Amino acid sequence: MINFTLRPYEWQKEMEIFFPNSNLKNFTFSASAGMDFRFINSFDGRPFGTLKCEGIWRIQHEIDATLNFPVFIGDVRIRDLNEDEVEDAFRYLNYGFAIPKASKYYLVCINGGEISTIIICGKINITQ
Repeated sequence: MINFTLRPYEWQKEMEIFFPNSNLKNFTFSASAGMDFRFINSFDGRPFGTLKCEGIWRIQHEIDATLNFPVFIGDVRIRDLNEDEVEDAFRYLNYGFAIPKASKYYLVCINGGEISTIIICGKINITQ
C-alpha cells in the first residue's frame, strides 16, 4: 500500500520501474484525453519505447521552461492502484471532483531533473 504522507521519492518505491535510465524524446497530447511519451536509450539514442496514458483524470506536470529534448529521466514508475489506494492518490493530487468510477486506475510518475509528471489514468499501453 502506498503511503502518500511520505515524501514522493519514498512512496514511489512501491511502484514498478519501466524505461530505467532513459531519455524522454518527446511527449504529445492525444485526442483520447491522453498523453504519449516516447523514450530513447540514453547511451546510443535508439528508440526505447512508448508509454501511452489514456483517460487521464488528473495530471500534475512540471517542466523547466528552458528544457531542451531529449531529457534524462531517472525513473518511469507505474502502479495499478488497488481499491484502498485510489482515494488517497486522488486526494494527494488535489482532485476537485468526485472520483470517477472505473475498473482500473493507474498511477504514473515520470521524474527527471527538468521534468516531473504524475498522472492518474484509466488505461496505459507500454511498448518496448
